[in-house]
Amino acid sequence: MIEMDRRTALALASSGLTALAGCSDPTSDGGSNGDEGADSKADSDADASIETGDLPAYASVLAETESEEYFFGAIDLEALSTIASSRGDHEAGENPEDPLVRNPVAFLITFQLFSRLGRLPAYDAFADNDETSSDEGHVLLVEGVNVLYGSFDVDGAEADLETAGYASAAEGDDFSVFVDEETGDSVGVTPSVFAFASPDESAPTFDPRDAVEGIVRADAGDTEPKHATDVDFEWLLRAGTGDGIALCYYAETEALPTADLESEQPDEGTEALTFDFSAFEGARGVHQHLSMADDGGAHAETVVSYDDEAAVDADRLESRLGSQADSVDLLTDGAAVRVEAEYEGDVVEGS
Repeated sequence: MIEMDRRTALALASSGLTALAGCSDPTSDGGSNGDEGADSKADSDADASIETGDLPAYASVLAETESEEYFFGAIDLEALSTIASSRGDHEAGENPEDPLVRNPVAFLITFQLFSRLGRLPAYDAFADNDETSSDEGHVLLVEGVNVLYGSFDVDGAEADLETAGYASAAEGDDFSVFVDEETGDSVGVTPSVFAFASPDESAPTFDPRDAVEGIVRADAGDTEPKHATDVDFEWLLRAGTGDGIALCYYAETEALPTADLESEQPDEGTEALTFDFSAFEGARGVHQHLSMADDGGAHAETVVSYDDEAAVDADRLESRLGSQADSVDLLTDGAAVRVEAEYEGDVVEGS
């Protein structure tokens, strides 16, 4: 059981993650100041190739959708534990401006979405039927659906959801979907997934039942996941790193609409932190990864894919990424670029 770890995730969400929002303070001793950024430290290698590996364990939940753009984020339980143990009583520092750190941390802050699970009638069905071991499991946000990936007692969860007042909406050999007919909240269960979603007033076309059903059908093998139908998306998953904090922003045919995602730095004194994908203008896919060490340091890795070699803008990436890192390595391989950066000192805690 990993109930305590899940509760840690919920507690992190409700706390606002103020310590993390202040990571990579540009004035800290562990990082670099603005005069010693990526421009002076980046090492480029145009002759090597980007290696690909296995798909992440949770690839089966990345269901195909009708949207041209695709976004997901994931964090494993080990990373959550590292964050929780290093959180302490630290004050927030500066919001991170380096997108290699900023975007994964911005995703992490969206875990406030998971705090909703603790207020749903479905919580007991989750907690009482979670059989995930303490060294496994991920929590994800996949196209508006909250996904807990691990191991679950499906029969027990189904019975508990019915007891909690949820109505059966769909079922198959290895999946089931339940809906709260009053609120529209939807829950899906497979042997490895507990997924839930709620109506979103800001996205009136979002159907939580359909979205949840797509996730559990894909995980159960009833439909094909996105990587099985899109070779470019599959390559991005294999080229990226799926543990720690990972996020992926991808478009099937057009360049990513990064201009729509660019936003100003939050006002001083606020805890808001938004994504910044402006460095990836012209790209079709971005996979970011951030892992944190017990000593407060961090390793960041980003893989960026373009339509063709002519669209690659390595200079833009080199000038925009890793400005607060201690070392940066940039590798160009045809129509793709990988950027790796190391951060020393209290990257997680701030200073």
